[in-house]
Amino acid sequence: MEPDPSQSPTGGSSSLIFLGTGCSGALPDARCLLKPSTPPCAVCSMGISQPPEGNPNYRLNTSLLIDYCHDDGTHKYILIDIGKTFREQVLRWFVHHKVPYVDSMLY
Repeated sequence: MEPDPSQSPTGGSSSLIFLGTGCSGALPDARCLLKPSTPPCAVCSMGISQPPEGNPNYRLNTSLLIDYCHDDGTHKYILIDIGKTFREQVLRWFVHHKVPYVDSMLY
């Protein structure tokens, strides 16, 4: 059976963009880096051992961006939870995903 073309979307696809998945203080924790314990905190030490882009121990505050794409191809951007690392999230992920604005915020 062939798919019904009238039922397929004509625009792009919607997506979820995880801007941050860390704790409320983010990782690595500044306290661990400024005044390390003995032995040093393993998670925070690993958090600075490699670039943030591919580092599972470098995490920004929890936040999610919904990129909702209408059938006509226009987008609506809904931001959920704005934390202390929002500026870094915008610089890293909004630029990467070419997000030009936010339509709604839930915090």
